[in-house]
Amino acid sequence: MVWEQKCTVIAMMTQEVEGEKIKCQRYWPDVLNKTTMITDRLRLALVRFQQLKGEVRHISHLNFIAWPDHDTPSQPDDLLTFISYMRHVYKSGPIVTHCSAGIGRSGTLICIDVVLGLISRDLDVSTWRDG
Repeated sequence: MVWEQKCTVIAMMTQEVEGEKIKCQRYWPDVLNKTTMITDRLRLALVRFQQLKGEVRHISHLNFIAWPDHDTPSQPDDLLTFISYMRHVYKSGPIVTHCSAGIGRSGTLICIDVVLGLISRDLDVSTWRDG
């Protein structure tokens, strides 16, 4: 999905484990510069910067860990900083966001991002709602 939609940002709004419960299975490499083969045409690598032959895309995987499940962030400014950075590294395609259940933290992130976008363009919510 990320490759097909040309996404450049994944926003992960959970930790792998919270309160001794697995909230997210690891889907990214965990060793710098080690390549993980997904298929014969797709490989993943955690890199700082690396030139490879063939098509190469830079995808930023951002992880916001300061928002406990079934709670609120203790420092709301941290969430706004995260969103600001997410927008800064964004290049194309939809931003993929997820938490553990898929609606709470990630849905709130999407809502806040949309509202901040409306504010930055001096639009009101009814403009967005009505299309």
